[in-house]
Amino acid sequence: MTVVGFTLIGRGTWSGGESYLRNMLSVIASELRGKVQAKLFLTPEQHSSIGASFDPMLAAPAIVDDRVTGAGLGRRGLIALAGGSDRAFADLVASQGIDVVFEVAQWFGNRFP
Repeated sequence: MTVVGFTLIGRGTWSGGESYLRNMLSVIASELRGKVQAKLFLTPEQHSSIGASFDPMLAAPAIVDDRVTGAGLGRRGLIALAGGSDRAFADLVASQGIDVVFEVAQWFGNRFP
């Protein structure tokens, strides 16, 4: 089984991104069950506002961690560009057994696990 990591598209400020993510997670849960497992990474703030609404589409609860905040953006995005990886987020992803991460206007690095 391939485990795919997702972050909240638009970081919770774009309803179109949230709808797109819901559609992808629904397809994975229904059409790709047993082949692909989605894991959702949320900030504590995202989880408290909309996190539970994703639960029916996930095989396991969302991963809630402060390292999701700013992942691949701003200073951490520049570090990923220069150094090859957003190490804080990479460590979190690796600890969750993720095979591939769906990047959405975030740069985790060209050497991201």
